[in-house]
Amino acid sequence: MLSVINNAYLRKAQQHPKYSYAHQKLLFILLTEKKYYTKDELICIADYKLNKLNKIINELEEIGLVKQEGWLVKITGEEELQQKICEEIITNKKRY
Repeated sequence: MLSVINNAYLRKAQQHPKYSYAHQKLLFILLTEKKYYTKDELICIADYKLNKLNKIINELEEIGLVKQEGWLVKITGEEELQQKICEEIITNKKRY
């Protein structure tokens, strides 16, 4: 079962025109422990092809979901997504 924040990340990633299952796998790994991972630890997601991994990371970075610092990759934007979720909840409560 997905948490609300994990689901928000997934929905935002699905907005990218080149979204694929590999994007989903990368997000779930990064969301699991919320720490930095090296690209060596993540390369299995991209069938052990560094160019493919870099492409996936860059696409997720374009939409503000991950951040890379050299060989390290980390999830980002969690506070923004939490704020958006809270705003949606408040808006929905006001309607009812």
